[in-house]
Amino acid sequence: MKVAIFSKFKVTEEMENKVKGYGLIYSEKKPEIVISLGGDGTYLMSERMWPGIPKLIVRQKSICKKGEVEGLESALEKISNGKYKIVENIKLETKFRRKKVVCVNEFSIRNRYATSALRFFVWINDDRTEEVIGDGVVICTPFGSTGYYQSIGGKSFESGIGIGFNNPTKKMKNMVLPEDSIIKVKINRGDAVLTADNNPQVFIMSKGEVLTIKKSEDVARIVDIIEK
Repeated sequence: MKVAIFSKFKVTEEMENKVKGYGLIYSEKKPEIVISLGGDGTYLMSERMWPGIPKLIVRQKSICKKGEVEGLESALEKISNGKYKIVENIKLETKFRRKKVVCVNEFSIRNRYATSALRFFVWINDDRTEEVIGDGVVICTPFGSTGYYQSIGGKSFESGIGIGFNNPTKKMKNMVLPEDSIIKVKINRGDAVLTADNNPQVFIMSKGEVLTIKKSEDVARIVDIIEK
């Protein structure tokens, strides 16, 4: 089996040799499993690099909420013994000026400048909210529901698509929708920025622009360790 390691730090020759020591092949070209070594952000970066390839998230930080195991050797042992299963998680997608953008955790649409609130509408299928005034909106997957969505008052959930409103002037209830829902956001006033997960690439939205967000055909695959 071909295994790659992804880390914010350099993957050393010693680490590659550990992979080989468990009867596995170290290869960053078309790996069958990628070991994400670090925190939650490291996993999101690894998914952008190898989209759809199963990831085993190895906890190295306390902020790594999704970590399956601690330590590289423990991960390699589980893989070599076949003590795992592959779990698929939904992704969300949108198109920004014809460019497809995909997220694992969440899309965030928020005010570009902290001194100016956004005014925007949200459509859920064909139903439109009243105009929202605030810092923006977060649209997330179940996998991402413990992240940004939770920090603005949402609760984690197991299925569906979450919508959370970021600092609205009028209290707005966070929602969990069926995963086949179609969500649209229209900017009525103010410059907004669109981000996907922790991707440093930022898209600038202008007044009048509309984004359509839905479940993607792409999926994220996670290596789930079987303890017994």
